[in-house]
Amino acid sequence: MRPTMSVVGFDYDYEFDETIALVEVWYDHESKIWTIQFKNANGDQIGAADYAHMKSQAIKTAKTAMAGKGAPIHVTDRTTGKTKTITPEAVPPLPPVETALCVDCGVDTRINGYVNRVPRDTGIIDGYNCGSCNDAYEAAQGLDHTLYEKYEKARHTEIDAMFPDAPAFREWCQRDTNENLSDEDKKQIQALVDNYRYEVNR
Repeated sequence: MRPTMSVVGFDYDYEFDETIALVEVWYDHESKIWTIQFKNANGDQIGAADYAHMKSQAIKTAKTAMAGKGAPIHVTDRTTGKTKTITPEAVPPLPPVETALCVDCGVDTRINGYVNRVPRDTGIIDGYNCGSCNDAYEAAQGLDHTLYEKYEKARHTEIDAMFPDAPAFREWCQRDTNENLSDEDKKQIQALVDNYRYEVNR
C-alpha cells in the first residue's frame, strides 16, 4: 500500500535487557517502508523493530530512543549499500521544505492531481503524492510490477513538458530518500521550489 500516513506503528511495549550499541535505520524500496532496529554489540537485534513511512519520522524515532545514550545511528539504503552514521546529539533535524509538489512526478498538486493527493515526505522534503500517482500505484498492486513503471515514464514525460524543473525536483527527492542531506542541500531545494517553473501553454 502506498504510504499515506507518517507512521505505521511503534513497538514500545518491551524493555531492553541488553545495552544498545547501535541503531540501524534502513529503507526497503519495494515496500517503501523504513525500519528502525536496535542492536547490541554483537549486531543482534534487541526487542522488536519499529516502522515508519517517512524517513524523517524514522530518524526522529531513532534519535528519540537514543537521546543521551550515545549509540550511533546507521542510516542505510540497502539498494545502493550506502550507509551514513549519525548521532542524536550531532545532527539536529533539518526543518522541512514544505511544498505542494508531488515527490513522485514533480507536478504542482494545486494545478494538477489535487483530487486524492496524499501527504508524503522523503526526509526534509515535505510534499505529496498527487492523485494520479497515488491512484496508479494502488491500481498496480498485486498485478504486473511493470505497470507502475510504464505509468511513471508516461507521467514524467507529461509533467516535464509543463514543469521544466520537475526532473531536478525528482532527483532531489530520490537523494533525500537515500541520503542525509545537508543544510546547503536544503537551501538549494528551497530555492528550486520557490522558483518552480510552470509552462502554462504546454
